Amino acid sequence: MDQPLLSLNDGNVPLKCTWTDARSVFLSDLHLGWRFSDTSLLGSLLEEARPELLYLVGDTFEWIYRPEVSKKKSVDRFLDDLNSLQDHGTQIFVLPGNHDEVLADRFHNSGWTIAPYVLHETLSGQRFLVAHGDIFDLQRGRNSCSWKRFGGWMYPKLVRWGTWLDRIGFQPQGEQSHWCTHWKMLSERAKTHIENFESFMVELANAHECDGVVCGHIHLPKAKEIGSRFYFNCGDWIEHRSFVYECSHGCLNLVRDASKQPHKQQSNCSSDSLITNNWRVAV
Repeated sequence: MDQPLLSLNDGNVPLKCTWTDARSVFLSDLHLGWRFSDTSLLGSLLEEARPELLYLVGDTFEWIYRPEVSKKKSVDRFLDDLNSLQDHGTQIFVLPGNHDEVLADRFHNSGWTIAPYVLHETLSGQRFLVAHGDIFDLQRGRNSCSWKRFGGWMYPKLVRWGTWLDRIGFQPQGEQSHWCTHWKMLSERAKTHIENFESFMVELANAHECDGVVCGHIHLPKAKEIGSRFYFNCGDWIEHRSFVYECSHGCLNLVRDASKQPHKQQSNCSSDSLITNNWRVAV
């Protein structure tokens, strides 16, 4: 049975678009090379869409940050995919996150645009700040606190336990697609942290005179309006395999799980709506 596709602006004339119509693709927190990052779908999805613009919104290459536990073959395969896209005209923007700060040194001859942030203009004329989001930790002084160190130590364990539960047939209830996210959202401290992060990133977009922000960092896919600004979080490729894309009508769409055949998805963009929010993928 098809799941409903919800729009932030209902009641207008619907315009159908699909993943393969993507003009721009935004991917965050791939953590390539880490054993928990399943990139088996990634290359084929990008090859099918061949977007004009590809934004890698931080924490892309885990092997730089954590080389001792990396799977370099998956990284090499993805680099080949990027080269193929580039050969076909895709412009690639790489925005370093807190796990891949040395990208400029490693890939200075790649032909990519490597920058701490960029401003993206949609076909509908809206401007979005695109940044990973780790500036929030730096601004709020959380970069070396004991809570963050504990989270960095605990996160791989939560991912491992959640993946194991999923494999034996136990799945969390609600909109969370991974047990790790489910457990995090049980914490009031985590919820407050996420709310503060969202508000901060929207304020940052406002300071750059943008209509909204596209970011990552906290591994929680989300599309919402905050005040007069739009907030998009790409999510991650560890728990959710989620991403954001701009369709041929200039709408931004959130796909929460790429394993559920996004190439068959249809989004109901409206004729005067800027953003649609795909909470479910219709197949």
